[in-house]
Amino acid sequence: MTMKFSYIQIGAEHPQNVAEFYRQVLNLKVSNQKEWLNHREGYVFELPGYAEEKAPVLGIVKAESGKALKVYENGFAHIGFETTHVRDYALRCVKCGGKIISQGETPENRPCIYCTDPEGNIVEFVVPILEPNGCLPRKTPFGKYITKYSAKHRIPKIFELTRFIHVNINCQNWEDLCGFYKSVLDTDYFGAYEDHHDASASAVTGVPNVHMNGRHIFLKGLADTFPTFEIYTYHSPKAENTVHGDDTCGINAIGFRTNNMEKAASTITDYGGTVKKKNEERLVASDPRGNVMFILSEHPGNQG
Repeated sequence: MTMKFSYIQIGAEHPQNVAEFYRQVLNLKVSNQKEWLNHREGYVFELPGYAEEKAPVLGIVKAESGKALKVYENGFAHIGFETTHVRDYALRCVKCGGKIISQGETPENRPCIYCTDPEGNIVEFVVPILEPNGCLPRKTPFGKYITKYSAKHRIPKIFELTRFIHVNINCQNWEDLCGFYKSVLDTDYFGAYEDHHDASASAVTGVPNVHMNGRHIFLKGLADTFPTFEIYTYHSPKAENTVHGDDTCGINAIGFRTNNMEKAASTITDYGGTVKKKNEERLVASDPRGNVMFILSEHPGNQG
């Protein structure tokens, strides 16, 4: 069985405004993968930095209740992008109706800024790890792809070195949730264990006296190193185990494509998740912390 990460969903009180924000800030291309919306009104865009046939997509749908999570609250708390133009993106966020909520440097001394969209969803922009001359390593598949794609489509320089890199998932026990996704997705950790509790972590997150730890897990099938799930536990401040349904405001669901729907359903339940709805082409489930997962067949018969 394969399970390829393919989708992020944001519920919004004013979906057209939020969709326009992401389209303008990130120069996103409209996707025809409307099947993710399951007949709901909404917008779907390709996320940047991946070959077109592999690119995960962002869906924005109407929601009536709830609100975006704070950086330390449990659930899908933010999405991250890697770019050589961090400050330019932050200013574009402000120009398009968002806000800058924090800025600092990662432990590797990479500039990092947290912004919000017009409804408070957090978007992280961080500088990639570069070569000594300040350039992205062109020997990587990402570097080669971006060079070729930018030349073909005449991408403006601000968008040239930009890619979606992670979904942040906060929970009360990061090891348990990592174990679930490692097992269900047949993957492993990416990078080292992280434990952040200093002034630089507070600057990046905008949270005084913050303490969080956790790890990234690799999401197969898109590129050699990204994207990942960034799974953290915040010890200070402490957050309640809030749960977002797929009809609430905020980042409220993630999605995968599989070649074996029956096996996907049984694997999710075997490792502590819950299957809520299932047919031959679509499965709605949740991980052990109640975060919503959509699973679609690799070859859906219904594209609408």
